[in-house]
Amino acid sequence: INADFPVLFLLHGLFGSCDNWLDLTEIREYCEELEMIIVLVEGGNGWYSDSDTIETEKFYSYFIEELLPEIRLEYRIDQRKQAIAGLSMGGYGAFKFGLNRPDLFCFVGSMSGAFVAPNLCGADDDSRFSELLPSINDVFGNSNSINENDLFQIIDGLSPEEIETLPFFYFDCGIEDAFLSVNQKMADLLQ
Repeated sequence: INADFPVLFLLHGLFGSCDNWLDLTEIREYCEELEMIIVLVEGGNGWYSDSDTIETEKFYSYFIEELLPEIRLEYRIDQRKQAIAGLSMGGYGAFKFGLNRPDLFCFVGSMSGAFVAPNLCGADDDSRFSELLPSINDVFGNSNSINENDLFQIIDGLSPEEIETLPFFYFDCGIEDAFLSVNQKMADLLQ
């Protein structure tokens, strides 16, 4: 094959790792016949963002400034066919990359996206999302960070011209998932 390959960056969920895609899904079987590159991205519990409270945790910058260029140098990538998708925290991250850098992706996907994460910063520990709060507070620790990482505010701030440049967004969420209402809110906003 002399053509460059499409690439899919897969982002895992909170408390997981990139190996979850190999260990907990049938991704190997799904991809056997595909002529594409799939990058299983390790994101720790950092919400695919630059931490507001931990100086050394700069995942967003790392992904854009180091990982993407490294993959492009190492492999024959068709840069017009770059996609990003993720589960839960990874869904949040995928949407954040797609909204902030629509020039880099033709497709953005989320499964059970935790789109509300920045808005939970400082929430009551008795909330239904209490197990997420330590990582959320580490990453989105002050109000300035919350605003620049709030997907709903990012979308609201887009001009009609910027909206025209967005990639295709796909997402799904189970009817008993804790993030269903925020996914429905996202669907309403995007429509």
